[in-house]
Amino acid sequence: MNGIVAIMLVFAAVGFIDKALGGRWGLSEQFDRSLYTVRTMVIPIVSICAVETEFIRRHHHRISDHEGNTGNESLTAGE
Repeated sequence: MNGIVAIMLVFAAVGFIDKALGGRWGLSEQFDRSLYTVRTMVIPIVSICAVETEFIRRHHHRISDHEGNTGNESLTAGE
């Protein structure tokens, strides 16, 4: 796991605990605001990933055919 992601998860957990305890430390407002921000970012990101995955699944044979020409093996679906 990336160190930055781990730090963000720790702060998110602290914000959640504060919200569950009724906002004793005053972090629940920031926690709510960050959830709103993440919610607005996640929908487009997940949509792009879903479309990309489906595109590769349907066109993997074309990507595999061109693999030898490009020399880039990372384009092959499933690897």
